[in-house]
Amino acid sequence: MLTFRSGALFVILSVHRFIPGTLIVSAGVTQLEQQGRLFAATHLANHLKGEWGVVDRHERSRNETALRDGGCLVSRYHVAGDRYLCIITKADRSATWLHLDSESLIT
Repeated sequence: MLTFRSGALFVILSVHRFIPGTLIVSAGVTQLEQQGRLFAATHLANHLKGEWGVVDRHERSRNETALRDGGCLVSRYHVAGDRYLCIITKADRSATWLHLDSESLIT
């Protein structure tokens, strides 16, 4: 069983395909969470189970190959209005970023 906490984000998982490393949550995601407009833990759980959300066939295939051979994992989920939550896990699985598609990813 995996348990993760990052600020208000808290996840307990019994099913997962990989370990996400350190969780890095953007200001925009935190703001939507505080407003009650987003529960990012649900999407993170899907990401960790290999349910990649709104990505094309090519990205799904790339994710599956990355799970097997190593590589970056990318998920995208529709969350509010025209906003999308992007979840990116580093190839070495040391960190996972949660950010809105309208925000710059700071690594």
